[in-house]
Order: sequence, then C-alpha cells, then structure tokens
Amino acid sequence: MVSMYGHQVAKGDENHPQQPHTKKGKLRVEFEKLIFSNKWENAKALIVRLPDYYGATSNNSYLQPTLEGLAAHKISIFIGNMNTPREYVYLPDAAKMIVNIAEKDDAYGENWNIPGSGLISGKEIVQIARKVTENRKLVIPLNKTAIRLIGVFDPFMREMVEIMYLTKEGFVLSGEKYEKRIGPIPATTFKKGLEETLGLLMHNKKH
Repeated sequence: MVSMYGHQVAKGDENHPQQPHTKKGKLRVEFEKLIFSNKWENAKALIVRLPDYYGATSNNSYLQPTLEGLAAHKISIFIGNMNTPREYVYLPDAAKMIVNIAEKDDAYGENWNIPGSGLISGKEIVQIARKVTENRKLVIPLNKTAIRLIGVFDPFMREMVEIMYLTKEGFVLSGEKYEKRIGPIPATTFKKGLEETLGLLMHNKKH
C-alpha cells in the first residue's frame, strides 16, 4: 500500500516525499521508522511497497470483490471510479520480485517499490472478465459515500474510506531501482493475469 506517500507529486520511486494525510498513511510512516530504528540493529529488515494487487488468493484487495462476484456469476461491486486508470500488480509477479529482493544481501535496510504491469481502468478489467466468465450481470461502482455506509457493517470497507482518494487519483510506482539492482521486472499482462485468476476462482467455486 502506498498511503504513506499521500498524493503523488513526483515520480513514484523510493524517494517520493512522504506526506500522508490519512490515519493509515501516518501509521505506516511510524512503522517504517520503528522497523529501521536502532532497536532492531541485529535484525535484517527491508520494506516492500505494492500497488493494489490481484490474484486468486488476493484477499482484502480492492479488486477481489469484483473478480469474485464475476466468477460466481453474481452482481458485483467495483471500489472506486471505473474510468480511472490504476496500477495493479499480479500477486505471483509480486511474490517473485519480493523473493528476488530478499535474496540480495545488500537489499536490506532499504525501501523497495514493487510496480505493476501498467495501468488499466475498471471498465477494461470488467470487459476482460466478462469474456472469461460470460457473466453479463451488473457491476456497481461504489463511491466514497457508498463505502462509508457499507463500512458501518463491514470493517474492511470502513478502512477503505480514508484511502478512497487513491481510487480516484491513482498512484504509479517506479520500478527503476528494481531493474537497476535486481533485473527485469516480471510483468504478466492484465489479460493473462485476469484469465488465470478468474479461472482459479471459478474452479474453486465448483469444488
């Protein structure tokens, strides 16, 4: 999650100013200070930051309710504006990058951004998903007001209210540091990643 940065005002690399304006973002900044403090000088630590992610096991991601609903042939919800291009990382790609970083001794004591494979809008995601699932049922976009109302009963949604600005503005992470220090970025196309994710979700629904 990138809420510790606040609004994007520069290239989304590891040096982007940390100007959080939300409770969650401010807590993440404090956690980072604690992780890299002298209290843990005998421990090797690093921090990886991801955009929103997706995959068959991506619980508590923005996109999961949408994909699960489509896979189950139900009416679905989409969190945020469906026209805004946003960055998502396919969870298997993120896992590979995290392992590659962790294997480098000189990677510790630093922050690392894990970028996605580009930008995609909610409408484009739903178009791909409909072809895979053949689900033509309604997908309802939820704005901040709707999320706040649902959050009265759902803790996951309640936490999302203050970071809804990310679904409206987006925030794009730079992978330049990873490419320079580690190597090529694994970047599964959205079409392939969504096909694999939805295929597994539909399979799981049958068993």
